[in-house]
Amino acid sequence: MILLRRSRSPGFTLVELLVVIAIIGILVALLLPAVQRARESARRMQCGNNLHQIGLALHNYHDSYKTLPPAWVTAIQPNMTITTTGAGNDWPLWSWGALILPFMDERPLYRTLTVGAPLQFEQARLRHNTPNGGPLGLTPGFTPLAMRRPFPDYKCPSSAAPDFNDHWARRIAAGNAAVPVGAVYETPTSNYVASSSTYVTWANGGLRMEQGAFVEDFGNRFSAITDGTSNVIAIGERVWQMRTMQNQVTGVGFNIQYVIGAANALGITRRNNPDSRTSVVAIGRPKLNMTDYINRGWARRGFSSQHDGGGANFLLCDASVQFIKNNIESDHDVNQITTYLTIPQRQLEVDTVWEKLIARQDGADVQYFAQ
Repeated sequence: MILLRRSRSPGFTLVELLVVIAIIGILVALLLPAVQRARESARRMQCGNNLHQIGLALHNYHDSYKTLPPAWVTAIQPNMTITTTGAGNDWPLWSWGALILPFMDERPLYRTLTVGAPLQFEQARLRHNTPNGGPLGLTPGFTPLAMRRPFPDYKCPSSAAPDFNDHWARRIAAGNAAVPVGAVYETPTSNYVASSSTYVTWANGGLRMEQGAFVEDFGNRFSAITDGTSNVIAIGERVWQMRTMQNQVTGVGFNIQYVIGAANALGITRRNNPDSRTSVVAIGRPKLNMTDYINRGWARRGFSSQHDGGGANFLLCDASVQFIKNNIESDHDVNQITTYLTIPQRQLEVDTVWEKLIARQDGADVQYFAQ
């Protein structure tokens, strides 16, 4: 009697196939976070490289003009020729980001924009004077084409910011003397802001109340940074938008998306508005990576980033880049801001590591990075 064996056909059974799919799914679930972390690590490294290039440009600017660039320019500087003097409070003004363009390999653009000689938008305002003798103003729809291009060197790869800044305090828009009502001129977005003050930034026309490295109409020499260039912040990050956390006092504000507006790559819209001034500089009064909902407006004026690790990249005045974490010693209250009773107290009291990193002349040797 001959017995026939039933041979098994090649292939997987349904159970085996399901097991394989389950294993692959588990592996993908395990690997995906690692891939995302690797990508974010690469973006954070590229952000640091952007800051380092800005640092080299600042040093080359200092080598050429013996000072750092001003935070923004309203008066005639020794290295500039401005045919329009006495810039008004409401005029758009060039900032440090425009002044260093020749040292960012952008000399042709610098010349095209006629940075600082004179103010581009004021010159355009005069060129487009209405023929019937009406108010001075730009022709509706006028935008210098050179400004309508992205600035990737001024943008963090992790940022969700658009190429052109349409945030109210960051654009050249209605309400400025050089722009007619109804006209909006968006200029390139930046994620990098200069360090100006431990507390607030002032349009003081030479009063120099700020303690940071970058102030209005005045270029600090490296020799004026008496704390040492390796101990003082030059440039830091700011995000386009943030997710707020619940306020510890009111219980309001959990997980609300709020647009900060990052920064403007080329200048400020006006000098007599604090949000406009802080479109190119930042201050230390708000907490690093502030998330408080009630005081979220202060986040527009501080430092922040979207990098993993709970902190942000910072360029120091010696052109080195450091990642500073949110838990750096500071005296921010539960609302994530620092408040003093008087301005003189604010001017004199630099008593935390966060403030010492911002202030250029507090006399402290900051050991934060060695910890």
